[in-house]
Amino acid sequence: MQVIPKCFNLNQKYKKMIKKILTKTTIQFLFIILLVNVYGCSQGNNPSNIEENPRGEQTKKEKPERKLILENATLEQANAQGQILWKLKTDIAVYSKDNKVAQLENPVGNIYQDGELVLQVRAKTGEIYQDGEKVFLRGDITAIDTRNNAIIKGDEVEWQPQEDLFIITENFQVSHAKLKVTALEGKYSTRIERLELIDQIVAVGIDPPLQLKTDHLYWEIPQEKVIGDRPLEILRYEDDKVIDRVVADSSEVNFNNNTAVLKDNVELRSIEPSIQIASNQITWEYENRVVRTDVPIQIVDYQQEITVVGNQGKVDLAKEIAHLSGGTQGTSKSNQAQLYAEDLLWNIPTETVEAIGNVIYQQQEPSLNVTGVKAVGKLNDNTIVVTGDSGDRVFTEIIP
Repeated sequence: MQVIPKCFNLNQKYKKMIKKILTKTTIQFLFIILLVNVYGCSQGNNPSNIEENPRGEQTKKEKPERKLILENATLEQANAQGQILWKLKTDIAVYSKDNKVAQLENPVGNIYQDGELVLQVRAKTGEIYQDGEKVFLRGDITAIDTRNNAIIKGDEVEWQPQEDLFIITENFQVSHAKLKVTALEGKYSTRIERLELIDQIVAVGIDPPLQLKTDHLYWEIPQEKVIGDRPLEILRYEDDKVIDRVVADSSEVNFNNNTAVLKDNVELRSIEPSIQIASNQITWEYENRVVRTDVPIQIVDYQQEITVVGNQGKVDLAKEIAHLSGGTQGTSKSNQAQLYAEDLLWNIPTETVEAIGNVIYQQQEPSLNVTGVKAVGKLNDNTIVVTGDSGDRVFTEIIP
């Protein structure tokens, strides 16, 4: 029985003619041609290949893209010199049609530099772009620097092997033996082991307890040093209580020797003793609570209304003693008493001052002007004793 596809519109006249003139051989040949046409027509009219658009018109479906899928795969990238840049193991790797993008599930692996391992990484998902020139990791990312044991965490990372740059965004955290930091964003230069921290930075020192807040910071991990070029605040804790608070416009904190160099509009407020220190630059040994400076410094005791200034000085907050030198002045606001000298030692709890060198003491009630080489006493109650060298006499001027 002959089969003629529906797509052939042959009338009855031509059908009879074909039956009469076709030999057995030609019938077989035509049958093959008809089968091919039947297959072609069925493909063109197959409902599975046709879909309707919103206007009700029938259109042919696009063929699905073919993608390369690898399971339990190990992927790696090398530089022009043949040195490996990174190697990742993944549960599943799905390549795009052009093989330029690979999507990864549960990637775990290593990042190398000059052929040496520098970072161990893991994440929930990942993407590889442009033949490995960029690698993205996402979700619960952990990266450990095997050289300095810094642990970096975040929710999204972009790794640029050619630039030796590890960019961390979203929920960025990094921890080290002496410091823990959170920020909105971090950029890790793996070659020099330096982190650039950006926006809403909170850095916590472990021992002694310290907290630093700012918006931009560099962390040189091998040197255990952080450098800030923006206004910052540092809180020094003891028994979970703030004992010192410092603000400045720039800073360099060395966690190796627990020292901070603070510059520009520096202000330190101590809780015990209750004083304020102001200068344009100080070196703060925050573990021992010692402040040093070679530039003018001002110390204010607001409770006793006493202010002392000097061209350089040292303040030991733990021992509650200030030593100013290079030309000093002490003032009591309550009685307008003033004391000038080359050097001045101030015992803060006892409110006692000891001045040495070219001493001048002045007070208003009663009016008095005294000069000598040494003075000892209290500024706020007019009990200052001025003396001179042996053989020298003290000059006293009483102003009526």
